[in-house]
Amino acid sequence: MLAIACVPAPALTVSTRTVSFNGATYSAAVVPAARPEAKLPPVVLLPPIGVGIDRTFCVKFLDAWAAAAPGPALHAIDVVGMGDSQPKPKMKRFGGWDEPPRTPAGWAEQTLAYIDSEVGEPCVVAGQSNLCAVALEAASMKPSSVAGIVLVGPPAVEALSLNKPQEDIDKVWRLVGSPLGAALFRFARRKAFLGSFSKKNLFANPDLVDDEYLEVCSRGAQDASSRHAVFSFVAGTWRRDYRPLLSTLAVPTLVVSGRDVGAAGAGVGKAAPQEVDKTSYAGLLSWFKVRGKGGGRFDQVARDLGTDPEAKLSDFADALVAGKAAGTVQTALVPGWNVLVWESPEELTAEISRWVASSF
Repeated sequence: MLAIACVPAPALTVSTRTVSFNGATYSAAVVPAARPEAKLPPVVLLPPIGVGIDRTFCVKFLDAWAAAAPGPALHAIDVVGMGDSQPKPKMKRFGGWDEPPRTPAGWAEQTLAYIDSEVGEPCVVAGQSNLCAVALEAASMKPSSVAGIVLVGPPAVEALSLNKPQEDIDKVWRLVGSPLGAALFRFARRKAFLGSFSKKNLFANPDLVDDEYLEVCSRGAQDASSRHAVFSFVAGTWRRDYRPLLSTLAVPTLVVSGRDVGAAGAGVGKAAPQEVDKTSYAGLLSWFKVRGKGGGRFDQVARDLGTDPEAKLSDFADALVAGKAAGTVQTALVPGWNVLVWESPEELTAEISRWVASSF
């Protein structure tokens, strides 16, 4: 009898391309479709925004997707203002920028332009953490280009249920645009800060904050001009009431939450929408004591993410009224808390690819 060995297919190759948008350039990492004949919609992944966190932060997830070769193509793009995108707004000598803060709507326009010009067919838009708002905005702006959305580790529904007053956004924007804000960013991009903050506020398992992770974040934070985009998020331009949008969203939707709660979630209960955002001068200045005894745990992270993963998914299912009625909403839990593309790349690959295959 002839024995035939089953040899796994080789991993797909990740390539990088440079893309233009409204006078700026940015990069996209692309894993090609493993089964083009399956006609599955490509997935466009938006990485989270943070100090040193950009497209390169998704390297483990890209590698997991390439190794699994689940079928659809995967595109991970930098939003303008992050990564190696150029030009970035420069802070003026005595503080402030000539450009206004970035918004989810602006980044949604970039995402849709990428889908239309670079992919050429409707895509699944996957937003991670704070950029889930961009995925929602894109689906609302141009449904014909968005086949479905994936919300990866999204803010809790109550964090997506408030309209932050413009004067409050402006107040924080003035602080982060001051020389003190510049000092905050310089301090926050140090490996010592990145390690301590990540262990206490981003990861369920602090052991995953290793040298490889810190090197990726430190390298990404070297360009100080990325602080304009990072501080746009800190100022709260993403804080609007998304409940009306969620209630009418009918495209296939997958909500993936970390099943664990990190150190920042200890003792923080569910907050009412009006109690979620407590961003303040004192809170931002507390970055300077992140390594001090008892310091560095930011309750704001826990209030935004929620501390009961199963209740969080249930809240999303209830908020997605039209999708729930149409049977187009699915939810999943994977190991981790806040940065699932790094904490659980293989599990996340399995969940998203399973959902795409079953939904399209």
